[in-house]
Amino acid sequence: MSKPTGPANTYLYDLPANPQSVEKCRTLVHILVRRWGLYQQSDLLDRMEECATMLVTVAIEDSSGGCEPIHVRFAREETRLRFDVHMYEIAEPGADSTDVKAQWERIAAELADRTADWGYETLDAGGRHGWCTVDIPEEG
Repeated sequence: MSKPTGPANTYLYDLPANPQSVEKCRTLVHILVRRWGLYQQSDLLDRMEECATMLVTVAIEDSSGGCEPIHVRFAREETRLRFDVHMYEIAEPGADSTDVKAQWERIAAELADRTADWGYETLDAGGRHGWCTVDIPEEG
């Protein structure tokens, strides 16, 4: 796992495309939410953990082990926390099969009522990008 880079409120990590990365990602959520002074916001923590878990899980499944590494980005924006996952090499480069679409859309639907914004896209150069944002409660 790489060290964080970028602005003070943005952290980038490279994670291997394996199931252990899901737990690593949950740990990172806890560390960063604490670092941002929002740990007392249990609902916020739960929603970010759920978002990161689901997106990393579907990224690993989408890659079928063919993507190394999965790039994740955590950011604290003014009123939201954002999580992004990028895979630049996927199991079937250039393909956007019905199964893959259904998998990403299922995750997006599950996150819809727990997040402020979410989505995924197939990248022109190959790979995919998924993201979600969670509003920070006013007292946070």
